[in-house]
Order: sequence, then structure tokens, then C-alpha cells
Amino acid sequence: MKKIGIKTDVAFRFVNEATFHPVCTVEIQTPDGVISVMAEPQMVGNALYLRGFHIQGEDILMNDLGAHRLRNLAEIAMEEMECHELVVEGAVRTTGAGRGRTLRPIRFTRRDIPAF
Repeated sequence: MKKIGIKTDVAFRFVNEATFHPVCTVEIQTPDGVISVMAEPQMVGNALYLRGFHIQGEDILMNDLGAHRLRNLAEIAMEEMECHELVVEGAVRTTGAGRGRTLRPIRFTRRDIPAF
């Protein structure tokens, strides 16, 4: 596993043909592989909400990423989108553990912005 956390090592690409408004799909190229995410984005002030969030590893397993790498991806995404906060609201689980339930929202805030 390589370190995800350097902005130049990560590329975001909107996949317009994969979904229809208001849902969008983004392919994330990382040093470890490709990740696809799908959600309904909404900007509220300086916060970006991703509602109905789905994530899938194309050639990487999600458990291989870990919380630290996902946190780094969130930091890079917030910097790219010029927002101070990212709130991920998952969709209802259709497979795996907790099938049929929705996880609580996960909130990320940028570390490089001083608190007032």
C-alpha cells in the first residue's frame, strides 16, 4: 500500500455518462487503485453534503484503504472543492453487514483552516 495524502497523487474525474442529475459519479485515481463514488451533492454554505453516498473499489478492496486513507481522500476532496466541511450521508445498505439500514452521517472538516 502506498500513502494517499499527497494531492498530486490523487485525481478526480466526473463520469457524466454513469448517472443522471441530481446524482453524480466520480472516479478517484489513487496510488493504490481506482475508487468510484456516487452521491447527490449539495453545497450548504461552506459544507458539501454527499447524500445517498455509495463507494466501490474498482481494483482495490475498501478494507485495504482504511480510515486514515479515506480521511486523506476527504481532505484532498475538500481542498479541490474549496469547502471547509464534507458530510457523507450513506444510502441504505443493500449488501454486507447491516443490510437494510442506513449508517449515521460522517463529518469531515479541513485541518488547514484555523478555527475562530
